[in-house]
Amino acid sequence: MWFAQPVLALSETWCCTPRQARRRLSELQQQGRIEYRSGRGRGHVTQLRFMRPARDELLRASKLLAEAGDTPMLIRLLNLPMPAELRLEAAGPLRALFGWSSPERGRDVFRYMWRGDLPPIDPLCCYLTFTMNLISQLGDTLLRYDAKTQQVQPHLAHAHETTDGGRTWTLHLRKGVRFHHGLELTAADVLHTFQRFQTGPANYAFLLADLVSVRALDPYTVQLELGEPNLFFPVFLTNVALVILPHDVPFDERVWTATGPFRLTDRREERLQFQANDRYFLGRPLLDQVEVLLVQGPSAGVLSISKEPSTPEDVPALEIEPGATYLVASGQPGSPLADRHLRLALTSLLDTQRMWADLGRGPDTMLPARSFLPDRSRRSPALAPLDARTLLSESGYQGEPLRMLYLGKADYRFQKEAAWLQERAMEIGIVIEIFPWLFEEVFHSEEAMVGADLILCTELFSDEPHLSFIAALKDTNLPLRHLLPEPVLSELDARLRVIQSLDFGGREEQMGELEQWLTREGWVTFTYHRVGTFHHAPHLRGLNMAAFGEADWRTLWFRPEQGSAENNSAVGAARK
Repeated sequence: MWFAQPVLALSETWCCTPRQARRRLSELQQQGRIEYRSGRGRGHVTQLRFMRPARDELLRASKLLAEAGDTPMLIRLLNLPMPAELRLEAAGPLRALFGWSSPERGRDVFRYMWRGDLPPIDPLCCYLTFTMNLISQLGDTLLRYDAKTQQVQPHLAHAHETTDGGRTWTLHLRKGVRFHHGLELTAADVLHTFQRFQTGPANYAFLLADLVSVRALDPYTVQLELGEPNLFFPVFLTNVALVILPHDVPFDERVWTATGPFRLTDRREERLQFQANDRYFLGRPLLDQVEVLLVQGPSAGVLSISKEPSTPEDVPALEIEPGATYLVASGQPGSPLADRHLRLALTSLLDTQRMWADLGRGPDTMLPARSFLPDRSRRSPALAPLDARTLLSESGYQGEPLRMLYLGKADYRFQKEAAWLQERAMEIGIVIEIFPWLFEEVFHSEEAMVGADLILCTELFSDEPHLSFIAALKDTNLPLRHLLPEPVLSELDARLRVIQSLDFGGREEQMGELEQWLTREGWVTFTYHRVGTFHHAPHLRGLNMAAFGEADWRTLWFRPEQGSAENNSAVGAARK
């Protein structure tokens, strides 16, 4: 098939003159890759046709670029418009560039890939675990949470205290902590960060919603006053949304000045590059450089630790995702799901194990969920089975179509699960219309949720599960705050205030009861926790997947092996 292709358009694409474009066409023809007819003269357009299938040309180019180590050009190639299946096939050679490489003797570089649109890397916009992990590598919070001891530990603040039962908190800053641009951290930076957070459109606004005033008692002492006592408040200060930013430079997510163990040194369309912070106050990271390759794709996901072994020596490890997939029902005026009987009828249809089998998924790749957290799901009792048809007959449902949103694009896993529920509901006479809820709408628009009766989505937790639990119920970008009616939200918030006043055991018990209440009323239906086995090369050490389900760069290091290749693959397959 011949294609009309003006030489002027080709010269603009190739960034060259028309004469150079004709020369390149001649070279491609001599190589047997195209045939072209010159279009010299007025009204005559150059025509060309490809001598090999586009798939073969794409795979050939991908292989050559990978062999040459030309990562930027390879990423640009994969970002060209093409079918998702072809992009996935063409990305195969990219795996050779992942993992550990030593471009200079003694210099360690770690690479992995993000597939999908890059969300904002801004503490005000903590939407995805991927960006929250990036922020945690670039900046530091005043305090940190130790998952092993379940205690708040010093960080930028070496001590914190309250003398009035949790209404007033005093934090003492470390001396000598330096931002990436060289200036020392002081109380002025804490005041600036908190002011920016309180005045900006932060989706985790609840963290400082009760903060009445912030005062600098001296350059290294900050006093925070709350509207009500909150003994849980120090845990709030461990959240990455509150990383401390310098007061003397405006925030710019393309530059990112903070105090973290890594610095953002290069940001391009096809990659992010981070360098170790040699002056990090807790000691220099063991890695020298991290590169995140940015590839457009049908769905967001991190190309991280490999799910399939690439060599017999690779080390397997089991991972249960720290969070859950769940369905939220609307109680807004006008929604048929304001009827409890109809909500429970739908809940009774969601047999996760049957859905998993019907969709052809392995039974060992999920854990049925009764909670946001896998441990609590194992402990929580199963609800008594309900009869969907009986509940439907007791409802006031008149056949109105229910609008259901599922997170991601049309080929994402939630689409298949939404379609499965749609088919099951139709069997008993409930009409569901399904629509994608795109990631960019989660980040930038609340309008997409207007009119939704059901939303199928997922929530991943950090290594501080109780704060993550509160965030899941308070985040203004998540479905619960938009779909639940005001009386339910008021009850929810009242229970959360009680939870914040308890010790760890008390919080755990009350959170479990809150989840069961939401489930019994049909507002939330937990479906599953994903389970997977990932593999990593034996020379990869310090692997910590506790932070948002992502690899924590600060602890990673590589043990060189005799005879090892310059580029040892430590990562490989996509996590969706």
